[in-house]
Amino acid sequence: MGNYSPYLDISFGEIEVVKDPDILSCPGTDKDSLKVFKIKSRLNFPVYNFIQLINKILKKFYEKKIKNFKAFIISLDNLLDFYLNEEEIKEANNILEYKLFSRRECLVNLKNKIKIFQKLFNNLEKINNKEKKNFIKSVKTILEDDEVLNNNEINTFIELLTQIFDKNIFEEENILDENNSNILGGSNSNVLEDENLITQDLNDARIEEISNLSYKSNFSSYSKNSQHQIRKMEKEIERLKKLIKSNKND
Repeated sequence: MGNYSPYLDISFGEIEVVKDPDILSCPGTDKDSLKVFKIKSRLNFPVYNFIQLINKILKKFYEKKIKNFKAFIISLDNLLDFYLNEEEIKEANNILEYKLFSRRECLVNLKNKIKIFQKLFNNLEKINNKEKKNFIKSVKTILEDDEVLNNNEINTFIELLTQIFDKNIFEEENILDENNSNILGGSNSNVLEDENLITQDLNDARIEEISNLSYKSNFSSYSKNSQHQIRKMEKEIERLKKLIKSNKND
């Protein structure tokens, strides 16, 4: 980055924080980097594009051009409050605030910043949808008011952020928990999509057991992708019921 502020990069499938050397004061110095976490496989998501937008935001942050950053902290606190105690939220705020560090400390601080959002992603199910929507709206407002990104970049960033908050970034989602996975022959099985499943011992009771799975939870709480998978499962169940009934009559 032009002002030598830290930024994010992808190296061999891992997100890392990077800081370029100050060429004027330290010629010949290599860039410094710290690995943060591995990217999960089977992502249906433009990770690199998202990171490039984050880097533009980070650049403005380190240049102190995000005037409404306090508003962002307050909005984020409303999400953190669902799974962190008061002291942990204060610690997170302290990490997120702008501070001057040495070269290495700057990287450690940015890594810790990213870890906060990684933990947020891991706890999204604990946060109600209204608060998530309010947070995304506040981010959009801050980006617009402080002109952090241009309009097209803001729309793209918000669209990608919404996908993340819906956890709709994976090519496949396992809509059943581990306790129910054995019913379908394992958590990695496609939900009743194999025509050969009918050769297994699918009696009426087992079909009914599978059918009830999709109704035990609040359907609207699932992501759009999960809802789609549930509908596919329900249609397949109906097809199997008809096929079993037909086989009995033969």
